[in-house]
Amino acid sequence: MGGAKQFRLLGGRPAMCWAARPLLEALSGPLVLVLPEDELETGEDLFRTHLPAWAGRLRVTAGGPRRQDSVRSGLGSIPNAATVLVHDAARPFASRGLCERVARRAAAGRPVLPALPIHDTLKEVEGERVLATRDRSRFVAAQTPQGFPRAILSRAHEEATAEEATDDAELCERLGYPVTWLPGEDLNRKLTEPDDWAWAERTIAAGGVRW
Repeated sequence: MGGAKQFRLLGGRPAMCWAARPLLEALSGPLVLVLPEDELETGEDLFRTHLPAWAGRLRVTAGGPRRQDSVRSGLGSIPNAATVLVHDAARPFASRGLCERVARRAAAGRPVLPALPIHDTLKEVEGERVLATRDRSRFVAAQTPQGFPRAILSRAHEEATAEEATDDAELCERLGYPVTWLPGEDLNRKLTEPDDWAWAERTIAAGGVRW
């Protein structure tokens, strides 16, 4: 998350609380907040301040050096869950409906992720050299939340190699599990660069999303 990016305020509320709210509205069961070990208390306090109605469903645990280490830690906090959704705190504007659709597909027994078609021309490069043009119809841009049957996700993490994965779906793909996708949302944008944060503030100010 790049330090405390998950605590950065959007419309007066931490980004992680924006990200957590549609999951809490759409789903039952606990929500596990995975944070750096020295930020657990800060994260819990902010959650309880901004989402007090759901404080009883909160569990907080320390993450690890890689994404997959953090997800594995979170799984340890929900041993009885049959279906698990994994979401990035840097994607604050996923809708309740998207969370519900992902959860239904995962509960039916298959890993699933939301994604958007790619409209730009895709070029494969090496350094400054363009090697080839790829067929963009065969590619989509993955988002979160990603949904999984708990047994599949647990096995994927147990058998993960030292090679880092960019998302949890990739770990399932490596074991040969079929991963499906469904249409994502334009507002479900990952906030990484300063321009992304400026866009998020403009979206809130214009009423594109509401608390």
